[in-house]
Amino acid sequence: MDQWVTSLKELWKWLIGDGPPPGRNSALLLGGTVVILSGLGILAAGALQGPNGDANAPVNRSAVATTTTTTTATVGSSGGHDVAQAPFTAPDATTTTLSSGSGGKIPAATDGIRGGGGSSAAHSVTAVTPAPTTGTVATGSGPPRAVPPSPTGVTVVQGKGWAKVSWDEAPSPGGAVLGFDVYAGSTPDGEADAPANGSSVVQGHSYTVTRLQVGTTYYFTVRSSNATGLSAPSAEASTPWLSSPPASSSLSSPVVSMASTPTGSGYWLADARGDVSAHGSVVGYGSATGLHLAAPVVQIVATPDGQGYWLVAADGGVFSFGDAGYFGSMGGAPLNDPVVSMVSSQDGGGYWLVAADGGVFSFGDAEFVGSLGGRTLAAPVVGMTLDPATDGYWEVDSNGDVFGFDAPTFGSPAAKQLNGPVIGMAASTDGDGYWLAATDGGIFAYGDAGFHGSPAALPLRAPVIGLSPDQPTGGYWVVAADGGVFSYSAPFMGSA
Repeated sequence: MDQWVTSLKELWKWLIGDGPPPGRNSALLLGGTVVILSGLGILAAGALQGPNGDANAPVNRSAVATTTTTTTATVGSSGGHDVAQAPFTAPDATTTTLSSGSGGKIPAATDGIRGGGGSSAAHSVTAVTPAPTTGTVATGSGPPRAVPPSPTGVTVVQGKGWAKVSWDEAPSPGGAVLGFDVYAGSTPDGEADAPANGSSVVQGHSYTVTRLQVGTTYYFTVRSSNATGLSAPSAEASTPWLSSPPASSSLSSPVVSMASTPTGSGYWLADARGDVSAHGSVVGYGSATGLHLAAPVVQIVATPDGQGYWLVAADGGVFSFGDAGYFGSMGGAPLNDPVVSMVSSQDGGGYWLVAADGGVFSFGDAEFVGSLGGRTLAAPVVGMTLDPATDGYWEVDSNGDVFGFDAPTFGSPAAKQLNGPVIGMAASTDGDGYWLAATDGGIFAYGDAGFHGSPAALPLRAPVIGLSPDQPTGGYWVVAADGGVFSYSAPFMGSA
């Protein structure tokens, strides 16, 4: 201890200029003392930090009313002496992270920023920022865009299980119209919230809604869409012809189909409830009036000898009357789309059913030779007829496209601008031609099927729903939804 005190006195005299530098032994003794004291300081710092230098070790802190953001700043030194930070009490304010220098990033506290020749230190700083003012930020020049105006001139033409909705586009000052949505419902102002066209907007000015029940009145609205949003709904359009027909009809619901005998002696008309009316010398063999139908009737089909007929419903149910045989049905089976038409085999020992998606179902001796089922169609299938020359068949969609399966095609009006959608077809006696009928009364003849006239120019009270050939004369009958019958080179035998 005396030697250490002596060495310390020598160092002091040298520092104040009253003596020579300490001797070699004194210098070694004082240097060892510094090393020991430094080691003790390191051990004390480790004890305060926590085991293994864990920066996440619990630290007792006094509760404060404000939130602080931890950052690291460099504390300069003078001759290696640490500079302590004065205590800081923050007012109630928001906090933010400080930046160092001009745009520099302050590293985390554990980065240990070093000052010029000084020590490193980490400390907490609370930054006070004024509350932002509230205002409107302009996102572009010019006035804000507006939603487009509602479409105008909405009209509807409905067939068996489908309806074609058409409209006009109104000029849009709020930006280009990107498309349209079509909404359908079965009550006035009761259109569904979700558009019938799904998630993709309609690009044109018409859309065909499918999977509708025959005999039900539907209501439709259309909305325009642009980059800002949707317009208000258009004026509502409906299908009033699907309500009860005029009082002159003896049938109690819209007429949906007509079937004639091979001899041309008469024909039957059927409505959606399954009521049947006989005209000419044909006999009524019964109806589905007393039956509880799961779906409306869509067609009546005569047997090859004219001594009976079948009724087929939209769910694929089949009802046989007279000498018509029952060979099975799709009633109760899950369908992608409703059945829209039925065709008998040449001997009456079977039949085909076709659905709106083009799927074909064969029963009895009716042979399946293909279908449109599974394909992406531009329009729903509306009819089917047999090719008696090949035992194949044709399908037709509402655009007038004809598809043959083991049957040659003779043409179609698909490339034309139709006034009304095609509703069905019928083949000539030898199968070398066919007719197509449209809802406006237009008749299109191909192959050896002769054109004998049409009601297209007449003021129809209801749309045309079908055509039936008169085999003896090569003419045909055209029938409308109100039961009106129009004869062309065929004898008129009354209407419903």
